Amino acid sequence: MTIAVFAFGIVRPDYWIAKYDIARGPQQENDRMLPYLSTDAAPVIVGHKGTWVNEYVLGIESDMESMNGLRTYNFSYAKAQKLMKK
Repeated sequence: MTIAVFAFGIVRPDYWIAKYDIARGPQQENDRMLPYLSTDAAPVIVGHKGTWVNEYVLGIESDMESMNGLRTYNFSYAKAQKLMKK
């Protein structure tokens, strides 16, 4: 079970979901789903335009406000924050 959870984390499914959906082009279901993906999708989402991108960034930024300190540090959030500052 531990190996399955570890493998699922390494694969980063939200990254692949965002990459596939954005490549398909604008569709209504994408606009509803993409803002709720995790920070793993940030490398794909940042740089695109649309209201759903603003929703995604605002959601990630509000999550990051509570992540200060060593115990709550998360590499995905740190990477997303770095990408959003560019």
